[in-house]
Order: sequence, then C-alpha cells, then structure tokens
Amino acid sequence: MPAAVFTEWLNANASRNYPIVENLSRIDKIGTFTIPNELIVAMQINLSRDYVDGLFYIKNIFSSEKSCAITIGYSPNTTNEEIDIPIVVAQVNVSYEDYSPYKYYSFIGQNGHTSIVGSICIGGIDEIQKEGFGRFEFDVDSTSIEPNCIFVSIPALKAVEIYSQSSLIHTATDVLRIRAGENIKLTYDTDSTSQERITVSALVGANVQKEEECKDISGPATPMPIKTINGIAPDEFCNFNIFGSECIRIDNKASENAIQIIDLCSQTCCGCEELNQLVNGIEAIKVQEEALIGLMENIQNVQGKMITNLIANVV
Repeated sequence: MPAAVFTEWLNANASRNYPIVENLSRIDKIGTFTIPNELIVAMQINLSRDYVDGLFYIKNIFSSEKSCAITIGYSPNTTNEEIDIPIVVAQVNVSYEDYSPYKYYSFIGQNGHTSIVGSICIGGIDEIQKEGFGRFEFDVDSTSIEPNCIFVSIPALKAVEIYSQSSLIHTATDVLRIRAGENIKLTYDTDSTSQERITVSALVGANVQKEEECKDISGPATPMPIKTINGIAPDEFCNFNIFGSECIRIDNKASENAIQIIDLCSQTCCGCEELNQLVNGIEAIKVQEEALIGLMENIQNVQGKMITNLIANVV
C-alpha cells in the first residue's frame, strides 16, 4: 500500500502509544525490549462477530538487520483458563529495503482466521534498529490494541467452487446465478434466526422442460451399434479394447475411422520383381540339373562298354 499523504495525525501518534492502548508498557515478557512509539502509528482491523469478545494485541516482533516481522495475536475473553490461549491471527513483514515513512502494510488472517483483514502503518524504523535484534514476545496486558481501531463487518463470500465427481471445474468469483434445472426446485426463505437461505429440492416433475419437436426425420436411419465382438461385451463406457503383442502392433487411423493391425514378425523380405527373378533362377537350375543327369547316364554307358572291352581283350 502507498504511504500516507496527510501525516499530521500520524506524526502525533509517533510520540504516543496509539494504536496500542495508552499507558500500557509495550515491554516484552523478559523486560529487554520496548516497542518504539514511532514503529506502529496506525492500525485497522476488520473482523467478523466471532471476535468481538476478545482482545487483539501485538504478540511478538522479530527484528533483524534488514527487516522486522510483527505478529498480531487474539486473546479470547473467557473465564475458563484452560482455553484462554492467545491465538496468532496475522503477520506483517516489513522489509527495510523498500520501506518509506508512513507506509501501510496490509494483512489477512491466517490459520483459519481469514475473516480478519486489516493494515498497519509503519512510522519509523530507526528506534527498532537501536533496540537490538531478536524475537520478542509480549503479553496482552502490555500491547493491547485500541478498540477504536477494530471494526466489525460481515465478511463477503469470496468465491464458489463447483466440483464434478471430486474434480474442480470452475471457480465463480464475481456474479453467480443459480438456475433450477429439470426436476429441481429452488426456494428462498429465512430460518428461525433470520438467516437467509436457498433450498434446493429434487422433485419429480418440477420445472420440466418441453422437448423440442424433431425438425427433420427424413435422414438415414441410425445404424445399430456393435454390441459384442466374438461374444465379448464392451466396458461400462461402451468401449472395446484391442491389445497387441510382441509380433502385433495396433495403429490408430482416426482420420479413416479405422485401426490397422500390423504383423511385425512375418514381413516379406522382397517384392514381386525380386520374387519373379528368384523363380526364374530356380527353373534354370532345374534345367541344368536335368542336363547333368543326362550326362551322368551317358558316362555310365560309356564306362560299362569300356569295362566289357577290357575283359574281352584280357581273355
């Protein structure tokens, strides 16, 4: 937030306790650190009715060479000492690098206290740097915030999240219109505590929408869907699953409304031209084989005649 323009009132606060209650000590629990008057010169806290019975105060300050962190606490107003435990509701981090006098720092409640929003105006940082570095804890009796810094407001609805089957589908942050659908009835009223409410009722026949008449029924009839493949029915989404294997690959042909089944293990090694040459070569080998058989028969005949002649000559 930008720094303040009119600083007269803030200048005055730099020399007094405000926004801490006047006459409180502003001293930490062990008495070693005092919150300088110039550090916090204005504060505004907007909250829901859940916090009107307690007290807000500075719970702790962490001071270092380059920054400080101011933690705002809330102490419930109760007579039960067991539950009278101070609560951390917000924290403001002040970096000295981008600090300027009377700069405002916004904060929002944390740890479930998001209905609390506000701002702190930092007047000066010279004195806190002189006080020393460390973490300093305070009691509500030493750093309570002035009541006129606290404003009760009704928190607005920040957003409506819309889910479908546990999945977030939309977040409405501006204007949300609720319209009754078929068999749904919306009722607005107030309950016994005057709280406004909208009741959503599911009623058969409520808000039934008139179906539009068919404008064109002359087109082709819708074909019957595939119910089973080899007796196998589809899954709950009407889908069939076709799986491949080591030798079978399934490719999608979405543009052709088809799938392609490819055999990866028995693909051909050659085309028709190479196959024709192979057949011709086998036929040529067969002719040569027949010629060789003829020659072998002739050689055997000649061999037989030679043996006969040799035997005749020897006798």
